[in-house]
Amino acid sequence: RIPKMWLKFDANILCSALIGGFLLTGCSTFDETPPATNATAASPSGEVIAIADELRAGGDNQAAAALYLGEVRRNPDDLTALVGLAESLRLAGDCTGASGYYDRALALSPADPQALAGYGRCAIALDRPELAARLLAQAVEASPEPSPGLLSATGVAHDLIGDHDTAQLYYRRGLTETPQRRSLIANLALSLALQGHFGEAGTLLRSRADAPGATAAERQNLALVLALSGARAEALRYGRMDLSPDDAARNLTVISELALDLYGADPARQAEARRALLTRQSGA
Repeated sequence: RIPKMWLKFDANILCSALIGGFLLTGCSTFDETPPATNATAASPSGEVIAIADELRAGGDNQAAAALYLGEVRRNPDDLTALVGLAESLRLAGDCTGASGYYDRALALSPADPQALAGYGRCAIALDRPELAARLLAQAVEASPEPSPGLLSATGVAHDLIGDHDTAQLYYRRGLTETPQRRSLIANLALSLALQGHFGEAGTLLRSRADAPGATAAERQNLALVLALSGARAEALRYGRMDLSPDDAARNLTVISELALDLYGADPARQAEARRALLTRQSGA
């Protein structure tokens, strides 16, 4: 089991809350506000969709889902309602239910960027990384201006399947627009570390972890990469800056064990280790 104070890189991709004790944020901060639909409020249907949109934007996803579902039942081919329902279910943590509605939406509009992105994020949560990488890459291509969150999620999906070079292209693309975004820097550094490029990963993180005003998360991100690289003493030193000595030592033990699988010869164990580092969920 992952110990309580295990560190999390800020991938921001899962449908449910990330593991308790991580020092960075979970999927409630997905770098985006739910986009408005194309429905017009002039019609009764448009008025219902507008209310559902407001509920979803305010975080009341269950109430929004109920309204969208009513519209889908009235008109099974209402793309706006299908995507809104799928998004509400995803944000409420029901990626299994959301996936069916994303499928229906994409059958009507195969290049819909919101449906592609949401379905891709759910595919990560449902442990289908190959599907996630394909859908999220399509979402990026279909989006006039891909958000940093979408680019980060697309990178994570490619990291999950071991395609670190492509993952890093997405992270770096996001950093060209938002060069100080912590989640992109952290994910890029972890991707580099997964590939064995510890020097570059450490340089990225150390510049933030040692800066005045550095956060606990930034220091613990560096501790994670140091532990993966085998720099145990330095990893423990950074770990103890924010954690108790016992928690820092437990983290080091778990990360060191993951590293044996991550850099070993068994592809299945490598994949499990990548997932443990990238997308561990609450209760894992």
